[in-house]
Amino acid sequence: MGASLVRPVARPVAGAVAGAVAGAARRLRTFSSRALSVSSVASEEEDDYVWTEADPSLQCACRFTDNFFVKRLRMHVAFDGTREAFESAYADALEGVSEEDIAAILSELRAERRRRQTHFAEARRRRAFIKARYRALHPDVYTLDPETHLDARFRELAGACVRALADGAADSARDAKALVTGECADILRQRPAGVFAFPVFREAFCAKLREECAHFERSGMPLSRANSMNDNGLLLFELGMYENLLDPLVRDYVAPVAAALFGDGDPFAVVTRTKCDTTKCDTTKKHRNHGTFTCPGATSIDHHRSFLVRYDAANETRTRNNANNANVDLAYHYDDAEVTLNVNLGGAFEGGELLFGGSGEDERAEAHVRDRTRDLTPVTHREGVGILHRGAHCHEATPVASGTRVNLIAWCRSAAARKRRCAMCFRARVA
Repeated sequence: MGASLVRPVARPVAGAVAGAVAGAARRLRTFSSRALSVSSVASEEEDDYVWTEADPSLQCACRFTDNFFVKRLRMHVAFDGTREAFESAYADALEGVSEEDIAAILSELRAERRRRQTHFAEARRRRAFIKARYRALHPDVYTLDPETHLDARFRELAGACVRALADGAADSARDAKALVTGECADILRQRPAGVFAFPVFREAFCAKLREECAHFERSGMPLSRANSMNDNGLLLFELGMYENLLDPLVRDYVAPVAAALFGDGDPFAVVTRTKCDTTKCDTTKKHRNHGTFTCPGATSIDHHRSFLVRYDAANETRTRNNANNANVDLAYHYDDAEVTLNVNLGGAFEGGELLFGGSGEDERAEAHVRDRTRDLTPVTHREGVGILHRGAHCHEATPVASGTRVNLIAWCRSAAARKRRCAMCFRARVA
């Protein structure tokens, strides 16, 4: 679930920085250690995997009312379950839309609301069903082997981040980000600002993971879409890829990299902004100097929501006739994540670049609408290369012109930060 709707931002209570990375690692290691054995009987009751995402204390009420993506309108909307409120709030967007299409939109919104209300229980049931009946094509992709699965440069980068964080803790005058970008200048690329690219997976692993997921999709096993914006994808929790593959990947590699690159300042800070005096404001600068955005929770990442997405140019023809089938691009939005890792798994394709804009934390409406008059630096996908950015950094994916683009997305999250404020509506959750 992404979002493009602005909401009031409240400042949460600041948390302590010291020990945050180590504490997050301990929490992630704890929830990883209770993995299920292959021989366990698949039933919801016997699946004791600690799935942090499903923790009720981390859920905000906005999950059931906000950020519903409507493909026919190419926008996110709020929906309380009633037609009257929806039509009143979005009268301008619905102008000229047929009664038939409005009815279809409302039907989709109600279905999405029901899906969110039952998601966690249903996901566990699907996971148990799949575990009992699915036979993997490549069993080795379910357990992380750093030597064969990860690019050596990613291992080097993660190691440099661990050292830089330790050095920074010992000497507050030393900046972990500066240390890492200096030591790993030949590994890291930052363009645009706040968006980092670096090798993550070996090509052979990318090919195996693509094949495994394609094999699963052909198996007839139950499927659920990855998020409300893309219908072509897989929830990797349900495939059993968390315990031994993605949990250690996030815990031992992604978390220290995120902490080093985005963890400067208070990990629970939201935003420091000055009020705009409209009588003196230089509107030609788009208020760019009126807010400094940080990355809440970057040093306390302890869980994730990971999924596979696929963008297929073969959908383009039917997309022209039915916007609801659009799976060739992704509209402007921000992620339900403190930090997002987006890794391309290869395949033959053209297009599909990422474009980055404003911040979801920004209260100004223009930050949530793609400025078509401004050229944005396209971030291209290359097999095995990961793109790391703040979840609140608004972005979009351009259409895939040919072929199929397959990416693994890890929405990396911090329970400590989420207990203080929601990552989607940005409201403070602790007074």
